[in-house]
Amino acid sequence: MVHEENNVDKEQPYAQLIYRALMGAPGHTMVLRDIYNWFRRNTDKATDKETKGWQNSIRHNLSMNGAFEKVDQPAGEEAKKGFMWRL
Repeated sequence: MVHEENNVDKEQPYAQLIYRALMGAPGHTMVLRDIYNWFRRNTDKATDKETKGWQNSIRHNLSMNGAFEKVDQPAGEEAKKGFMWRL
């Protein structure tokens, strides 16, 4: 279960918000879909339903920031196509 935050600063950079999301996740690891869901619940970055710019910003920050590591999902019944992100 991912930890919810009620006091997220609206002006924090995406990289800091992603860091906070991953810190609250078991093993500091999340799939991209779960990171999006964390942003929806804990920030106002995802309030504009007409644009997906916030999702592009998340993907950009994940791929360009060395603090975030892309790893294969563990094998098993629940494993789906894609990767997990961790600190």
